[in-house]
Amino acid sequence: IARTTDKPIIIITPETRTRSYAATVCAELLGITFHRWSTKKIPPLKDYIQQKAPHAEGKYPIMQTKGGIIFGSQAIAKYIAQMKRNRHLLGKTHLHEATVDSWIEWDSEQLLPNVEAWIMPILGYRRYDSDEEVVAKALTRRALDRMEQHLLLNTYLVGHQITLADITIASTLTMPFRLVFDAEFRESYPNVQRW
Repeated sequence: IARTTDKPIIIITPETRTRSYAATVCAELLGITFHRWSTKKIPPLKDYIQQKAPHAEGKYPIMQTKGGIIFGSQAIAKYIAQMKRNRHLLGKTHLHEATVDSWIEWDSEQLLPNVEAWIMPILGYRRYDSDEEVVAKALTRRALDRMEQHLLLNTYLVGHQITLADITIASTLTMPFRLVFDAEFRESYPNVQRW
């Protein structure tokens, strides 16, 4: 049974926050109305969060629901994916659900930290260190090698349709594909590019 909302979901996030992409893509795929508010356009936001959900202060993205505030990109994406379970973004079987969770955990441990270590200095959010960049590139390649092998025989990460695992990892790869994965780098990953 699909749960619906009386009001649109409100997702509050910095405009450049790619981690919020998974939540907004899920909402769009499921036809759920949402509003994406920039943190820059809401000056009293800090006071509001301290009042409604002090545990969420400084954590973005944040989602306002009828029942309260949810924070963290994966928690929000999962909440949205559960709103219409018949679309199977979390997987069709218990095994698929666990495998979706496994890929999301893999992303947060193996891919995302290394991608961020590589691109954050380029974006000016971290100090540049050439040694750290070399390590981040190597670890990103290792993670992409695993994906490449998996996608050699699979169209999607889990099962036979898009799941939250695909959405999450595609969100992680959005900025690197724009900023650092040049043509030479991409040649090694034809299955990842197809996916």
